[in-house]
Amino acid sequence: MRSSHSRVRVVRAAVALPEITPDKKSIPLSCDAPSVQGGVDADRHMVTTQQDEIDALCRAEYSRGFTDGQRAISQKVQADFESSLLAERNKIDATVAALREQLTSLYGTMEGAVVKFAFGVAERIIRREVNLDRTLILGQLRESVRRVLGVERLTIRVHPDDLTLVRENKSVIQANGDAIREILVEGDDGLEPGDCVLESDMGSIDARVSTQLKQIENVLFESKVVS
Repeated sequence: MRSSHSRVRVVRAAVALPEITPDKKSIPLSCDAPSVQGGVDADRHMVTTQQDEIDALCRAEYSRGFTDGQRAISQKVQADFESSLLAERNKIDATVAALREQLTSLYGTMEGAVVKFAFGVAERIIRREVNLDRTLILGQLRESVRRVLGVERLTIRVHPDDLTLVRENKSVIQANGDAIREILVEGDDGLEPGDCVLESDMGSIDARVSTQLKQIENVLFESKVVS
């Protein structure tokens, strides 16, 4: 029995599958080297070309984006600069206008003060001249009487210091009024030396020195406003 099993193993070991060997004629062991290499080179060339195209496209897009960005920044900076410049110009214009208005107002105020001062000085000079030459009131009365029309009776009020002088020259004064038949001269403590006021039924004439200067001042300022 043991030998029988041994023979079976031998038989089994001796029985082997047939060896499969490739048919060299049907399956080529080598490929055509030049054809394969050409295909690889073509693929590489295609990849390289595509990569070059991609790189060129990227560079073009980058350049265009850079140019657009640069243009946008330049436009923004220019717009901001023009806006700031306009704002500063408006501020300067407003400042100049305000300064011009202040100067005009100051000039008007100074001019008014200068004129008032000048008239004040003129009044003092006239007062001094009247005190030095008491006869000046006679010329003023003669001129005032010429302005009285259609009046027969006239009252003249003067400072008490001028009362005697005017009464003594009443006929000379009356001669300047054609229709005047009677002149009454009265003293008035409310008047300054050299002042006189003429009164009649038709109205009155204020011939005081201060009143005449005031009238000249008003005319001067009215002409200044109109101009």
